[in-house]
Amino acid sequence: MAKAAKRLQVNEALLRVVAPFVGEKVNVDASAEAEKTLKSVYTPKCSVNIQRTNKLCTPEFDLQIVVPAYNVEFYIEQCIDSILEQQTKYSYKIYIVNDGSKDGTAARLDKYRDNAKVVIINQENQGLSEARNTGFKEIRGKYIMFVDSDDYLMPDAIESLMNRITDGDDELVQGGYVEYYDNTKQYDETLRGVKKEMLHSNDWVYNIPGFAWGKVFKSELFANLVFPKGFWYEDTIMGLSIFPRLKSFSTIAVPVYCYRKRQGSITAVQAQVRALETWWVTIGLIDSWKTMGVKEDNRLYDFMLEQLRCNYERVHLLQNESVDKALFVLTCRMMREHFPDMTTSLAKYSLLEKAINTCDYGLYKWCCRLVSLN
Repeated sequence: MAKAAKRLQVNEALLRVVAPFVGEKVNVDASAEAEKTLKSVYTPKCSVNIQRTNKLCTPEFDLQIVVPAYNVEFYIEQCIDSILEQQTKYSYKIYIVNDGSKDGTAARLDKYRDNAKVVIINQENQGLSEARNTGFKEIRGKYIMFVDSDDYLMPDAIESLMNRITDGDDELVQGGYVEYYDNTKQYDETLRGVKKEMLHSNDWVYNIPGFAWGKVFKSELFANLVFPKGFWYEDTIMGLSIFPRLKSFSTIAVPVYCYRKRQGSITAVQAQVRALETWWVTIGLIDSWKTMGVKEDNRLYDFMLEQLRCNYERVHLLQNESVDKALFVLTCRMMREHFPDMTTSLAKYSLLEKAINTCDYGLYKWCCRLVSLN
């Protein structure tokens, strides 16, 4: 932590030195042309839709575990076994959604067909979001957990998470995670995802990582919500749709999840035009805020600055300056419309905020690149 803080201070100092020399103002009124530029490179096949009424049944068990599976024949058994081997007093059922796998995934799943704790659902390939959505179309558990099929749970994960979420009125509990590198077959046991243990808090910005796994949710959070079908970066709904509505959450500083880093994942191949979906998902979720009851407050504003930096980082991999600039124009317009006159409480984003407020594309690029190093 001390090294990270020192690095942040150095980068902030560097930014303030270079800021007067890197400026490049853009015309935010040219947003129509900017949107045309993005769509000329990539246009989504559908619009972002995250609203659906799921069937919230009378709870039949404590925890509904949703596992979307696509072409994971070499990983799926370790994943499912890690759940079935959990020592816990809580009842659970695993909903495995085989999303049209073309390898031997279905055959590997056959061994679980007679297990009372497992439900196997087969469907045509529709993508990760819709596979997850299928797994909670009918919500029969009091709580929900998501596990990606190439990852697995650590021992006592269910017990640790459920003990915390049932001890109070939390709507979400976040645990820590470790990483496994598939190419080198090595573990990194550094605890990630939880900076500190927190009890019954609503200070969610930067205290809950923005992915679906490693958490237990109160099922009601998904009563009228789904992941955006047909898009990358589906977990953006965490920071832009779920976390802002939380009244209370807790974190536990123990490893509950092992995240496998492997080739072929979205993070490994995002230098493709579909990286632009990060913007379409962001703006689509913003359009749903009113109906979803999301308040445009200062906490959400602080988080949006990080989301915008993340959008730049993803899209910049395309190495297309006109696209980067168009994204910035649309970003400035959006922030003016939704967060006028707000000021960040986070020093690391003060210059990024200035870049957006003054439409300074040159400063924006520097801010995004240096902040990402912290």
